Amino acid sequence: MPLTYHEVTVVKVKKGNYTVNLDGQELQSTNSVVIFPNESLACEVAKELGQLKDNLSFSDLPMTKRTLATYDRVTPNRNRIDNIVLNIALTDVICYRAANQPDLNVIEKEKWDPLIKWIGEEFALKFSVAIGVIPIAQPTNTVSKLKNLIQKYNDFQITAISELAVNTCSLIVTLAMIKRKISVSEASSLVSLEESHQLHRFKEEINISKQQDAVQQELKEALEFFFLVSK
Repeated sequence: MPLTYHEVTVVKVKKGNYTVNLDGQELQSTNSVVIFPNESLACEVAKELGQLKDNLSFSDLPMTKRTLATYDRVTPNRNRIDNIVLNIALTDVICYRAANQPDLNVIEKEKWDPLIKWIGEEFALKFSVAIGVIPIAQPTNTVSKLKNLIQKYNDFQITAISELAVNTCSLIVTLAMIKRKISVSEASSLVSLEESHQLHRFKEEINISKQQDAVQQELKEALEFFFLVSK
């Protein structure tokens, strides 16, 4: 989109919320004025918009695009987004171990079991673990607690959480990241154990670093967004 404004300002409005104004006009999503939950996020978006060049669009701005996604995608479809996150949790990659690969199972146990233990201690969530890819039912109490946990996050937070969960195929890993137990790099390694093992096992020289870098960058941005909206 062309650059159609010259001044970007942050304005405090009622109840401690903020707007970002472009030449005095509030930034808007598709259907409404964007109200920021805190000054930190508003200032970061204002900074991005202030640096926007003629050949870029809002989709090129990490915090801006996620803020607009909250208004345009998450809030109008909150129940559906919650169900997507829940379904990822109920088929969490951390809970499914490789079949007929005992050497890989040793690595999975070493790397993944501590997260299963941590999620039980941190959130009182008990997950069942399976061998293979056939879905198993998680404990009824866990399902109920997961629903309540997901619903407690606000729309901005769920925007980040849903992106993290979709990109990692794991709510357990996502929660570990937002609780600062593991880094983005550690998260990426944890959810790609089988892929990495297979590449090493067959000594295939496949250049997947660019793809992994792109995913890690998305994870870093989503995690930053979560921390910004949670201040």
